[in-house]
Amino acid sequence: MRLTLLDIPTPSLVLDRARLERNLARMSEKMRSHGVALRPHLKTAKSAEVARLAVSGESGGITVSTLAEAEYFAERGFLDITVAAAQPPSKLDRAATLSDRGIALTLITDNVAGARAIAAHRGSFRVLVELDSGDGRAGVKPDSESLIDVARALGTKLHGVMTHAGHSYECESIQCVSAVAEDERSTVVSAAERLRTAGLPCEVVSVG
Repeated sequence: MRLTLLDIPTPSLVLDRARLERNLARMSEKMRSHGVALRPHLKTAKSAEVARLAVSGESGGITVSTLAEAEYFAERGFLDITVAAAQPPSKLDRAATLSDRGIALTLITDNVAGARAIAAHRGSFRVLVELDSGDGRAGVKPDSESLIDVARALGTKLHGVMTHAGHSYECESIQCVSAVAEDERSTVVSAAERLRTAGLPCEVVSVG
């Protein structure tokens, strides 16, 4: 039976599949042209079907915003998941349950207390230090002492750095978007250079 929009119970996600696939292809092509790995964020779609389309031809890694989303995708076969929102120590046992199941789970943090809690936990997490590239909502400044302090507190679980310039949503011109993108780029590159100069590992340098 063919459903119409009026037949679909709400709330439901309805997508134009052809447009979705075109957008995903454009994004993949753009990232490949720059030699950059694409890790699509699924916080909006929250759909394994969309995720499978998004990772086609990519590394297979995805990004989510919550542990509930991570659990949903893990149950559907996604094995490389970044949770791009800092988790309190009270949720580390829950996160470790995913790593115990063989999920390559990456967490983020931007403070020493959180870093120490993650470092001391049994979970085999990889961790990115969150940077503030101008949004002002979360993250450490790339030129701050906090960057080195947080990174050192993570010990062997330090995996790299990440940032998300949420203030780009306020842009109303290509010039503004370009300026924010350059802020993102320079933030993560300078932070990665500082970590490496300090003798700390920085395998992942991520912008979003």
